[in-house]
Amino acid sequence: MMSGQQMTDLGRATGTGFDRMWLQLMTAHHQGAVASAKTEPATGQNAQAKALAQSVVPSQRVEIAQMATLMTALPPARRRARPVTVLAPVAYGGGRGGRG
Repeated sequence: MMSGQQMTDLGRATGTGFDRMWLQLMTAHHQGAVASAKTEPATGQNAQAKALAQSVVPSQRVEIAQMATLMTALPPARRRARPVTVLAPVAYGGGRGGRG
Protein backbone atom coordinates (compact mmCIF):
# COMPACT_ATOMS: atom_id res chain seq x y z
CA MET A 1 0.00 0.00 0.00
CA MET A 2 1.19 3.49 -0.77
CA SER A 3 2.15 5.78 2.06
CA GLY A 4 0.58 9.19 2.42
CA GLN A 5 3.82 10.79 1.24
CA GLN A 6 3.90 8.60 -1.86
CA MET A 7 0.31 9.57 -2.65
CA THR A 8 1.23 13.24 -2.25
CA ASP A 9 4.31 12.84 -4.45
CA LEU A 10 2.27 11.02 -7.10
CA GLY A 11 -0.35 13.77 -7.00
CA ARG A 12 2.33 16.37 -7.68
CA ALA A 13 4.01 14.45 -10.49
CA THR A 14 3.18 15.05 -14.14
CA GLY A 15 4.01 13.58 -17.52
CA THR A 16 6.61 10.85 -17.75
CA GLY A 17 7.58 11.39 -14.12
CA PHE A 18 4.03 10.53 -13.13
CA ASP A 19 4.04 7.46 -15.40
CA ARG A 20 7.31 6.22 -13.92
CA MET A 21 6.23 6.78 -10.33
CA TRP A 22 2.82 5.19 -10.93
CA LEU A 23 4.39 2.13 -12.52
CA GLN A 24 6.91 1.79 -9.69
CA LEU A 25 4.24 2.08 -7.01
CA MET A 26 1.86 -0.28 -8.78
CA THR A 27 4.63 -2.83 -9.31
CA ALA A 28 5.40 -2.78 -5.58
CA HIS A 29 1.68 -3.08 -4.82
CA HIS A 30 1.32 -6.09 -7.12
CA GLN A 31 4.42 -7.73 -5.66
CA GLY A 32 2.83 -7.36 -2.23
CA ALA A 33 -0.38 -8.93 -3.53
CA VAL A 34 1.58 -11.92 -4.84
CA ALA A 35 3.38 -12.39 -1.52
CA SER A 36 0.11 -12.10 0.38
CA ALA A 37 -1.75 -14.46 -1.94
CA LYS A 38 0.90 -17.13 -1.46
CA THR A 39 0.13 -17.28 2.26
CA GLU A 40 -3.63 -17.87 1.90
CA PRO A 41 -3.54 -21.45 0.59
CA ALA A 42 -1.18 -22.53 3.37
CA THR A 43 -2.87 -20.76 6.27
CA GLY A 44 -6.46 -20.02 5.27
CA GLN A 45 -9.48 -22.25 5.59
CA ASN A 46 -12.05 -20.84 3.17
CA ALA A 47 -11.97 -22.73 -0.13
CA GLN A 48 -13.19 -19.71 -2.12
CA ALA A 49 -10.52 -17.46 -0.62
CA LYS A 50 -7.88 -20.07 -1.40
CA ALA A 51 -9.07 -20.33 -5.00
CA LEU A 52 -9.04 -16.56 -5.36
CA ALA A 53 -5.55 -16.35 -3.93
CA GLN A 54 -4.30 -18.97 -6.35
CA SER A 55 -5.75 -17.00 -9.28
CA VAL A 56 -4.24 -13.73 -8.03
CA VAL A 57 -0.65 -14.93 -8.28
CA PRO A 58 -0.48 -15.57 -12.05
CA SER A 59 -2.63 -12.57 -12.98
CA GLN A 60 -0.54 -10.20 -10.86
CA ARG A 61 2.69 -11.62 -12.28
CA VAL A 62 1.41 -10.94 -15.80
CA GLU A 63 0.66 -7.34 -14.85
CA ILE A 64 4.05 -6.96 -13.15
CA ALA A 65 5.71 -8.08 -16.40
CA GLN A 66 3.58 -5.64 -18.40
CA MET A 67 4.56 -2.79 -16.11
CA ALA A 68 8.24 -3.73 -16.39
CA THR A 69 7.92 -3.57 -20.18
CA LEU A 70 6.26 -0.17 -19.95
CA MET A 71 9.02 1.08 -17.64
CA THR A 72 11.71 0.14 -20.14
CA ALA A 73 9.83 2.01 -22.86
CA LEU A 74 9.80 5.28 -20.90
CA PRO A 75 12.44 7.87 -21.74
CA PRO A 76 15.30 8.06 -19.23
CA ALA A 77 14.53 9.99 -16.07
CA ARG A 78 15.94 13.45 -15.91
CA ARG A 79 18.51 13.78 -13.23
CA ARG A 80 17.79 16.51 -10.77
CA ALA A 81 20.64 18.84 -10.02
CA ARG A 82 22.01 18.09 -6.61
CA PRO A 83 21.66 20.94 -4.16
CA VAL A 84 24.88 22.77 -3.54
CA THR A 85 25.87 23.40 0.04
CA VAL A 86 27.05 26.94 0.44
CA LEU A 87 29.59 27.32 3.18
CA ALA A 88 30.00 30.47 5.22
CA PRO A 89 33.02 32.56 4.23
CA VAL A 90 36.11 31.85 6.28
CA ALA A 91 38.39 34.65 7.33
CA TYR A 92 41.81 34.17 5.79
CA GLY A 93 44.81 36.11 6.85
CA GLY A 94 46.65 35.69 3.55
CA GLY A 95 49.78 34.25 5.17
CA ARG A 96 50.40 37.21 7.45
CA GLY A 97 49.57 35.62 10.74
CA GLY A 98 45.91 36.36 10.36
CA ARG A 99 46.30 40.14 10.23
CA GLY A 100 44.91 40.62 6.75
